[in-house]
Amino acid sequence: GGEPLMHPDIEDIILMFCEHNIHVGLVTNGLLLNKLHSYVFNTITWCRVSCSDERKFNTKTREIMEAAYEEGPGIDWAFSYVLSTPGEFDYKNLVQYVQFANAHNFTHVRVVSDLLNIKRCIPMERVEHVLKRNTDDRKVIYQGRKQFDPGQRDCFISLLKPVIGADGFIYPCCG
Repeated sequence: GGEPLMHPDIEDIILMFCEHNIHVGLVTNGLLLNKLHSYVFNTITWCRVSCSDERKFNTKTREIMEAAYEEGPGIDWAFSYVLSTPGEFDYKNLVQYVQFANAHNFTHVRVVSDLLNIKRCIPMERVEHVLKRNTDDRKVIYQGRKQFDPGQRDCFISLLKPVIGADGFIYPCCG
């Protein structure tokens, strides 16, 4: 857990993995992507940028993501968006993330309910209805937490940290 780009030696760690032919995937909040040197971007296979209702898609976010995308055009980029406002969601903010993903050929935008407010989460059907009215949602994966959804075939989060359920079985994803 935590933000990997805060580690003082993250670039050296990434490069060491690459020297040993280990593919590197990155889960980050994206705020420090502008701190990576361009040669490090060439070694990253995929990147999932975490965002939410609370993290507004503002000018700073756009500038950092634009620059990161330009530095790593070969990276498999995607957003993971948490609906973090119980009983409602900031659809305008979500639309901005989806539109950025569409414009920059991201593989997907995974929209998930907040696990901390599972009883008060918005039905995913409502989120889908609102998004379909406001933007092209073909890259959006709607993944409510109250029921099982298979998710994106190429999500890769399962390779990072599979989940061991209370039933003792290993699942490829928290979804």
